[in-house]
Amino acid sequence: MEAYSRPGRMGAGGAYFVTSPQAAQDFAHLFEARLTMPVLRIGGEKASADGLGRQLERVATNRTGVVVEDSGHGLMEVKPKEGSDALMKFLCVCALQAPSPGSDRELPPLAVYNHSVRILISAGEASGEMYGAQLIEALHRLDPTLELFGVGGDRMRAAGCDTVFDSKDLAVVGITEILSHLPKIWGLFRKLVAQADRRQPDLAIVIDAPAFNWRVARALRERGVPVVYYVCPQFWAWRQGRVQLLRKYVTKALAIFPFEEQFFRERGVDTTFVGHPLAGLPLPTITREEYARQYQLDPAKLWITLMPGSRRKEVAMNLPSILAAATQLGPGCEFLLPVASTIDAQALGLMTQTAPAVKISLHLVPESLPALLHSRAGIVASGTATVEAALMNTPFVMVYRVSPLTYRLGRSQVKVPYFAMVNLIAGAAVVPELVQGDFTAENVVRHVQRLLPDGPDRETMLAGLARVRALLEGSRGSTPAPERAAAIISSMLKLPARAESVLGHRGLASGRD
Repeated sequence: MEAYSRPGRMGAGGAYFVTSPQAAQDFAHLFEARLTMPVLRIGGEKASADGLGRQLERVATNRTGVVVEDSGHGLMEVKPKEGSDALMKFLCVCALQAPSPGSDRELPPLAVYNHSVRILISAGEASGEMYGAQLIEALHRLDPTLELFGVGGDRMRAAGCDTVFDSKDLAVVGITEILSHLPKIWGLFRKLVAQADRRQPDLAIVIDAPAFNWRVARALRERGVPVVYYVCPQFWAWRQGRVQLLRKYVTKALAIFPFEEQFFRERGVDTTFVGHPLAGLPLPTITREEYARQYQLDPAKLWITLMPGSRRKEVAMNLPSILAAATQLGPGCEFLLPVASTIDAQALGLMTQTAPAVKISLHLVPESLPALLHSRAGIVASGTATVEAALMNTPFVMVYRVSPLTYRLGRSQVKVPYFAMVNLIAGAAVVPELVQGDFTAENVVRHVQRLLPDGPDRETMLAGLARVRALLEGSRGSTPAPERAAAIISSMLKLPARAESVLGHRGLASGRD
């Protein structure tokens, strides 16, 4: 348990800090196993200083170290106003009661245990925010008492994260775009680090968004906090030299693509492939008819999902050409536009209304997966959305555009043959890629029209998407990626939420090696 102790944290080899009824039950198992030690339960109710002193004295003077006045579990419940003061008094009294020289009496060893474990978690994009919410829920299934704070959005807040600021504030893309937002991003970073200094997390989890999160990882590692990188930066695609940042500042990397584990391990990063967070998700249960009624869609028409990106600048660059292509595809289609959690719905609606020559049946919807599932095809910006389309078995065309300067600066750094994630996973051109100058409305229409009817083009792509799904599921069995990630994080924290995990520390608790 010494792994929990580090400079600046209360307790460094002294006493178990029991903060919940479940922890009391866990410690009861230790006592039943004849592992006895002084235990203090910290609560939030007031107690007189005199009464507290008398109780602590009885704890320390008991020769076996077991509290004798209890509620049935061998634990006295002391509820001081100031837990830290109570702990200091407890340790001092125990020290004063140490055996005298030559005495054959031994005071039971003390161990450090802070049951109220805190985790900093930082997710900077729409997909990362979704993965963060899944991970928080999986962690809470292992230990409901975990406290999580950091950067996220509505989904992470609903899952139980106390957000320092919203991930929408980090939703920028491209080299030139990031430069223009540096003062704001720097201010948010300092705010998060200040909260970390105040709350003293036991572990940090950073999710994707490397431009921001590698700095978070560095700041936390410099403070002695172990760091887990969930959804690794795509350094295998470009700027491979930056892998050294992971090697230096990340304790454990959890990869979501099968080829990443070997890539990062060969470069000295402790990495485990846990599977893709979306691969284990069940298909949306809503039927096409129900979906049509809910969003006023014509079920007799072909539906096409439009996904221009999850960041404001990204949408601004991609949406006009996507809407122009939709206009050319004609009134025989219904167009669904899922609103990413990092995008303001009103702003997106205004962008669609002011786009030139847009005369289509367009519907803004809140979730991408049901829209993709019930669509005949999609027009999808490069990124996680391409994986979502593959998992929903929806043929699509990948598109992407950034500023000319960003493209010129970044293109020479790219070390992979494809832009679309599904093509990289498959190792083949499963979907067409229309990037920069190739991304025109006419090219998009030409490719989409090949995918709408049944035929060789559609069947070939569906077969390729099936291969991608199989690779994403990997050989990890039926356990979803968030559950596997949570189990690894739990093992790093040595969470004692269950009796067997507490009993796993018998050697330390009893003073044995």
